[in-house]
Amino acid sequence: MPGDELQLHDSAEPSDDFGIPVIVEVVALATHLIKRGVASTMDQLAVALYRVPGDDMPVLLNALHRHRLITDHTLSGFVGLAWSHAERPDLALSRGRWRTLFTVADRDEAEYVVDTSGLTIGPVAGGHVLADTAP
Repeated sequence: MPGDELQLHDSAEPSDDFGIPVIVEVVALATHLIKRGVASTMDQLAVALYRVPGDDMPVLLNALHRHRLITDHTLSGFVGLAWSHAERPDLALSRGRWRTLFTVADRDEAEYVVDTSGLTIGPVAGGHVLADTAP
C-alpha cells in the first residue's frame, strides 16, 4: 500500500551480517542499499548477493555498480559468481551490460570473455555445428 515502508533491522542492533538487512526481494534490497549511499565492502556485497535468489544476483550487482556503490576491484570478485548463479544470465542483463561488467572486472587472468557478435559460426570437419547461429 502507498506509504507502507519496509521494516528493517534497528540499526542500533549488533549485527553479524555486516549491516545488510534481511531483504530477499532484489528491488527492495537494492533500493535500501542505494538509499544508504555507502560503498559496499567485499563482505557486505557477498552477504547482499546471497540474500537474493541466484537469478537476481546480476540485477543487484548491476544496480550497485551503476550507483557507484561497489568498486571495480570489488566487482571483479563477484561478476563471475553472479553470471554462474543466474539460470539465464542473458535475460537478467543485456549483453552490452554484461560486456561492461566483465570488462571492468578483467583481473589479468588467463581467461577471456569472447564477444561473438558479428562472427559467423559454422561446421567444422565432420560436419558438426559447435554452436547455433542465433544472435
